[in-house]
Amino acid sequence: MKIKILLPIIILLLIVSILSIFSCPFQDEEAEKRYITFDKDECLSNLVKWKALDIKDYQFTYSHNSQYGHDTTTDVLVENNKLKSYSYKDEYGNDVVVKIVSDDYYSSRDAANIDTLFYNIVYFYDKENGYEYRSYNSYCTSIDVEYDDYYGFPKFVKYNYHTSDLVSSDRSRDIYRISNFQTF
Repeated sequence: MKIKILLPIIILLLIVSILSIFSCPFQDEEAEKRYITFDKDECLSNLVKWKALDIKDYQFTYSHNSQYGHDTTTDVLVENNKLKSYSYKDEYGNDVVVKIVSDDYYSSRDAANIDTLFYNIVYFYDKENGYEYRSYNSYCTSIDVEYDDYYGFPKFVKYNYHTSDLVSSDRSRDIYRISNFQTF
């Protein structure tokens, strides 16, 4: 009687074990350190150039084309080097204006002052460079940056990603652009 009860359970456990072995082709793969191609020294020298100009009041348009298809365009106003307001169109096409009333406001990647944009690039590089990934993980392979010739701020940033064959690589990048920059 016990064998009749235990036999289906043993068979089920055997089937589950076999399926788990064959369902993950990468399970024995060792993680490898992945390195990002990026010129950190050039970024830091452009940050020094930007800071030397001591610009406190400015506005710009910030565009983000996401690898996930969530594209945004944000108009940003900075006064005394603090984010004061930003505006964008919501998913229904309505204009949304956000006014910042606290100096403690956290600047997100889609609405930040230029100092924060520099910080985000360097922080991402420092955090992700040399991190261990398996080949089926998505990971950043390079950060391409174009800087404004006069001001030094990053006017174009592209994060390029490796994606496995299991994931579509059509949009394996994030792109950020600064345009319409004006001081006042």
